[in-house]
Amino acid sequence: MLRDESDPYSAPVFLESWALEIRAGYTPAEELDVTERLNEYLDPDVPPNVEARLVAEVTRETERLLREAQAAEAGWAGPTMNDRIAAAFADLRTRGIFARECAGLTIQDGWGYVGLEAQASHEGAVFFHQQDVFDALHGMSLPLAFGGAGERAEDPAQARAIAVSALESLAGRGVPAAWTGRVEDRIEILPFAWQRRRWTAAPREIHGAAAWQPGTRQLAVFSVSPADLEQFMAPVRAYRTTFGFDAMLSILMRGAWKSLGGERGQVGHGGEPHVFVRAGEVTWMMPRNALANLEPGQAAAIRRRAMTATRLAAGTMGTGDKPIAAGGEARPRPWWKVW
Repeated sequence: MLRDESDPYSAPVFLESWALEIRAGYTPAEELDVTERLNEYLDPDVPPNVEARLVAEVTRETERLLREAQAAEAGWAGPTMNDRIAAAFADLRTRGIFARECAGLTIQDGWGYVGLEAQASHEGAVFFHQQDVFDALHGMSLPLAFGGAGERAEDPAQARAIAVSALESLAGRGVPAAWTGRVEDRIEILPFAWQRRRWTAAPREIHGAAAWQPGTRQLAVFSVSPADLEQFMAPVRAYRTTFGFDAMLSILMRGAWKSLGGERGQVGHGGEPHVFVRAGEVTWMMPRNALANLEPGQAAAIRRRAMTATRLAAGTMGTGDKPIAAGGEARPRPWWKVW
C-alpha cells in the first residue's frame, strides 16, 4: 500500500487509495472493513496509539465518503453507463463468452481468472481489470481485453470473432466503443462518468443503440527491451483483495512507461508467465502498455497454469499435467491472491 516517506503512517496517503476503492464500487459497503485493511497496510510494529488514531480518522472519512456516494446514487434515475456495461457483459455470457468486470489487478490477473473460472463451453473471454478501472475513474477510456478461454493460444480469426461479439453486445446496450480492428489492440469503451451501483438496483430492461467506431489510433511500432523494463520492476506485497487500489504504484508505473517513450501505461506483472501468490507474499510489478492485448501465447500459459491449479484442487489432474510453481495454491476459488 502507499507509504509517505516523511510519515509512513499517514492517513491521507492511505485514503488516496481507499477513496478510489469506494468510488469504484466493487467492494460491498459491508466489506469495507477499515481495521482489517489498515492491518494489511501497517507494519506489525506500529505503536498501538498510532494505529488507534489512524483507525478513528479513516473510519470517519470512510463514513463520509459512503454517505456522499449513497446520496449521489439515490439520484441515478435511469441506466448508468456502468449498468449498460454490466448488461452487455451479461449478453456476452449468453453467447458463450466468459465476461467479467474488474478481473484482478492486472491483465495477467485477468487471464488467470479466465483459467480458474471459465468453463469448457466458453468460446472466449472478455474482461477489464482494476488498472483499467483506475484509468476510467480518472476520465480515460475503459480498455477491454479479449481472447481465448482454453489452454491453447487462439488464432487471430477466433480472437477477432470474440472482439466483434463484444462490440455488438456493447452497441446493443448503448455503450460507445472503439477498436482498431487489430487483435493486438484492446477494445476501448469511450470515457464516461463512473457510476457503479452499491445500494440500488439497475433498471430491469436496459435498451440502447450505439454503433462502435473504428479506432483511428494505431499503436506505434514500439518495443521496450527487458533491461529497460527491469529497471522499473518493483516488489509489491500482495493484499487480501484485488479490489484495493495502490494509487502511488499506479502513478509511478504510468510515469515509468511514459519515460520509456510509451503512450499510456499501466501496472503489469513481471515474471514468466505469471505467479500465483498468497496474501502477504511478495510479487513483482512492472510497467506495460495499457492498450495492448497480452500476447496470445502468454495469455494461454497463464490460463494453463490456472486450469492446472483447478484440476489439482478438484482431484482430476492427469499424469501428464504439471503443478504450478512453488508459492501457488491448488484451489478452485482463490482465497489466495491471483497477483
